[in-house]
Amino acid sequence: MLKLPAIFWLGRKYGRWAAARMFWSAYYGACLRLHPACRLGRSLQVSGRMHWDLDPRGTLEIGDSVRINSGPLVNAVGGHRRTIIAVHRGAALRIGAHTGLSGCTIVCQERIEIGAEVFIGGDVLILDSDLHALQAAARRPHDISAVKRAPVRIGNRAFIGAGSMLLKGVIIGDEAVVGAGSVVTGEVPAGEIWAGNPARFVGRVPMQKGT
Repeated sequence: MLKLPAIFWLGRKYGRWAAARMFWSAYYGACLRLHPACRLGRSLQVSGRMHWDLDPRGTLEIGDSVRINSGPLVNAVGGHRRTIIAVHRGAALRIGAHTGLSGCTIVCQERIEIGAEVFIGGDVLILDSDLHALQAAARRPHDISAVKRAPVRIGNRAFIGAGSMLLKGVIIGDEAVVGAGSVVTGEVPAGEIWAGNPARFVGRVPMQKGT
């Protein structure tokens, strides 16, 4: 008696998710193909309403089969917020094929490169600038020339855990893992696990059997 309502509820939930994904994928796919800053690959999947802030004088490149979760319908982790992607004037953001993003925020003012098959968890924040100057005298008039910037690179098949922050100049190596809630300010070598605030080396990614 208890199984039928559960199955019915799951079916309704899956139906809502599938319908939302079809709608938002088609909607944002059409919008991005028309945007002068964007080069869009095939089969973009978007599961909810997002916030895009794309300056037409910037560059956004999205590879094939990129998946973007936004909102609580698909992923409860970070589901309280929409995914935000901002590319400012003269900046370049590249997202590789088969990469998945979930309820994260990416603000690109210079250059951010995200490799292929990367997983970026809920509530992750990726910045390639300080957004504001360190000197108080420069902050009040918002002197953008005093804001420090440095490119960010995330290697192929890396995994960025929920609630992490990647700041300007960060390099994440291929297949590296950043633990949930970490603050990364430097380089995480390929195949290593880093966690904490500030993030530190905590181990190596285990080898898969048969490799």
